[in-house]
Amino acid sequence: MAKFLDDNGLLYLWSKIKAAFVSKEAGKGLSKNDLTDTLKGYYDAAYTHSQAVHAPSDAQKNVQVDWSEANTSSDAYIKNKPNIPAGVVVDAALSDSSENAVQNKVVKAALDGKVAANDAITGATKTKITYDAKGLVTGGADLAAGDIPDLGETYIKVDTKGQPNGVASLGADGLIPSTQLPSFVDDVVELLDIAASDPGTAATGDKYYKTGDKKIYTATGTNTWGGTGETPEKSKIYINLATNISYRWGGSDMVQITSTDMVAITNLEIDTVVAS
Repeated sequence: MAKFLDDNGLLYLWSKIKAAFVSKEAGKGLSKNDLTDTLKGYYDAAYTHSQAVHAPSDAQKNVQVDWSEANTSSDAYIKNKPNIPAGVVVDAALSDSSENAVQNKVVKAALDGKVAANDAITGATKTKITYDAKGLVTGGADLAAGDIPDLGETYIKVDTKGQPNGVASLGADGLIPSTQLPSFVDDVVELLDIAASDPGTAATGDKYYKTGDKKIYTATGTNTWGGTGETPEKSKIYINLATNISYRWGGSDMVQITSTDMVAITNLEIDTVVAS
């Protein structure tokens, strides 16, 4: 037996869900470790303290750094000095410990082993560039026709959209137009009835399924039925307008595909689900 959630059941379920949670309080999150006024005062004081200037009056100033200083506790000791590669010759004029001398030593070490720039080339915006073994740009050129690969094997041409042996296009709604779909995709056939005899009232074009010979008959005029009937198709959905029940053709008879045996879920059943 199929069941569904009606309006009453939905409202009852929502009340059970709300009852399972604690209401949110302003200024508090989901954690039980709520921030109290006392704790917030501590945090505010710590922040104010961190923003104040507390340098002692006897703090040392203008300390001269010394590249050669090895004592890590000395004010002149330089931390994280770069290593000067072996073999690098430092100009004797830069051997003192002045700030400029130290900077020059660092620059000299950083440039060690770097490539020299090539001769200047004419500035331009090019899609193709050439470069030497060191990775330096030596020239440039524009793309030629032969540089562009044939994309026909990878991409679909625009003129194939919506065409035979091409690809489907999309309408303004983002969907494939029904004219490009096979008929069975959206074919739903409405039947006045599924019965042993034809309905008494019908308009031209109306249809019904006759249970005796298992064929579909079409009205040829007002309240007039004719022809030998047609065998239903497996690819279509048939709706009995007399009951609003849907069917499909099983090959030998109509097979019901919608259930009429549905009841609403009770509040007791919702209680059982919530409790579990």
